[in-house]
Amino acid sequence: MITVCLMVVGLVPFTARASTIGELPIEKGQEGSGVVVLQQRLADLGYLHFRATGYFGDMTKTALQDFQKRNGLTRTGSLDTDTYVALSAKS
Repeated sequence: MITVCLMVVGLVPFTARASTIGELPIEKGQEGSGVVVLQQRLADLGYLHFRATGYFGDMTKTALQDFQKRNGLTRTGSLDTDTYVALSAKS
């Protein structure tokens, strides 16, 4: 029961914060609350190892490309619709 609760809690924040993502795609060079949400999600999944800064730089792009590669997505390095859906589905 505790494991199930932890998994649900892990999913809820990204889903709840998704409304702050804004327009897609989100790409290198952008900054703002949508980038913070993306960086936090990548960190939650183990792809980023620093605190969210709100700036989409090289490290965020590389982390996103790693996520895309491991999940059978095109390695665009930007948060597109397919990547957003995949990030939302991961626990």
